[in-house]
Amino acid sequence: NLGISYSDYSNENIYLTTTVDGYFNRVSDKIVAIPSQNLFLWSMMNIGRVDILGLDAKVEVSLSNFAQRFTLSEAVLSMALNYSFQSAKDKTDEGSKTYNQQIPYTPKHSGGAMLHLEIPHYFDIGYNIIYVGNRYRLAQNTENNLVQGYVDQSITLSKYITLKDGALL
Repeated sequence: NLGISYSDYSNENIYLTTTVDGYFNRVSDKIVAIPSQNLFLWSMMNIGRVDILGLDAKVEVSLSNFAQRFTLSEAVLSMALNYSFQSAKDKTDEGSKTYNQQIPYTPKHSGGAMLHLEIPHYFDIGYNIIYVGNRYRLAQNTENNLVQGYVDQSITLSKYITLKDGALL
């Protein structure tokens, strides 16, 4: 594993941090869960040896006091991006049909992004997006076993309300 991080707090209104990690794992007896008869019955599959090469990267930025001209001087805008690459290859038996193929239910590419605006005394609003790339449902990487990637998006809106004996969010 080798990683590097950088953070910058030099400007009191801007916070920036980035992280990049690269890794290589050699795993013996890797256990993977796969559906057997249907999506409600799963079985465990033991893969003798798996070599995993990966990279994780993340960038986060927070801006505060950016909306002073709108009398929202306490507002904070936060943004984040992340990405993961994971090549997880079956290295058990060179004569096998699954040798050097991506193991089941492990996407090579995934990532996400977040945008969040916090306006104290008013509301918070946020947007999230998550991406999971193509993966395979069985050990052989064939078109029939391909599970399409997907994107999940959400929007949140919240307000902090002070009550006599507590608070609601």
